[in-house]
Formats: sequence, structure tokens, C-alpha cells
Amino acid sequence: MTTAAALAISALCLALACGNERWSFDDVGSPAEIAVDSGSDAQPACEEGETRCAAGCADLLVAPHSCGACGLVCESGLVCDLGTCHPACRAGRVECSGSCLDVDKDDRACGGCGIQCLAPQKCRGGGCR
Repeated sequence: MTTAAALAISALCLALACGNERWSFDDVGSPAEIAVDSGSDAQPACEEGETRCAAGCADLLVAPHSCGACGLVCESGLVCDLGTCHPACRAGRVECSGSCLDVDKDDRACGGCGIQCLAPQKCRGGGCR
């Protein structure tokens, strides 16, 4: 979205008395997007290690739809490993739906893809403990 379009939306919101939303512009090198922070109605905080992106929370180190930066999508056939897109995961990591994870200690893939440890357990040695 262009800055002019964002300003037009902001002006329309003011004219319609949209409430107490605060508009901000995301200028991380991609086209500007509008993010709404509406105080008590704000979305819940992201998990530790995740970043709030327009599409929701993402782990920028492994998310193939936000690899290294919000919205940076790995091309088909590539995986996200440590925030960059690669043809394969580095040694010691397993590819799970485009993400390179350490199944020995990742709570989202403990011992294998899709095996999630529930709090208060943590993944250690490929098992939830």
C-alpha cells in the first residue's frame, strides 16, 4: 500500500470517527503496510522468539512465509534456516513444512515434525520432559 493510500484511509477513518486506533507505517524495506494498534483490543503478544507480522506471529529464523523478515517468502523448493532461504536444511536440522528445526530441542517439533511439547514441558534430547 502506498503512503498516499494509507493517508487517505487515515483521513477517512478520522472523518468517520473510527475510535482511538493509532496508525503506523511499517517501513522495513517492503511496501508500506498499515498496522492498527487499538489498545485493549490489540492482538495477544507473540510467543518468545516470534515477531508480530501483518499475517500474525512468526519465528523469522525458520518461518518459510517470513524468513528473516516479515512477509519474505522462500521460493518453491527452498526452506527457511536461520533466517535465510536455502535448498536444504543444514546438518543437525530437519525440514518440517519448509522450516528447518532442531528436533532434539525444538518444542514445536520434539523428536520429529508435528510433535509439540505442552507447557510446562520442554524438548530435551528429542523428548518432552
